[in-house]
Amino acid sequence: MARDPAGSRIAVAFRAPARLFVFDTESGKPVASHGLCGDSDDLYYDGPRRRLYVACGAGSVDVFDVRGAKLVRLSRVQTGSGARTALYSPAMDRLFLAARANNGKSSAAIEIFRPVS
Repeated sequence: MARDPAGSRIAVAFRAPARLFVFDTESGKPVASHGLCGDSDDLYYDGPRRRLYVACGAGSVDVFDVRGAKLVRLSRVQTGSGARTALYSPAMDRLFLAARANNGKSSAAIEIFRPVS
């Protein structure tokens, strides 16, 4: 779950089925929903850009525009399988993603993403 900076909405990622919902915090009713990458884990609001970043273990990060009453997927950034643990730092304007080691093919790493306007 992630709360928007204004505190009026909460985003919730579900795994089965893979879907993102945004709920109004006063009424508790859903105001928007959209299909989502698989095995979601961490999600973060980027207040200045009005975006939502969702890290998914299926091997991607979904980026959504959250203006108004609908969600629009802006991008699906490919990552490594199992890379679902993330941290968005508004102060650094970066999304950090923990990538697993892959059976000797690659080492564990922290992938760093810089949002673009």
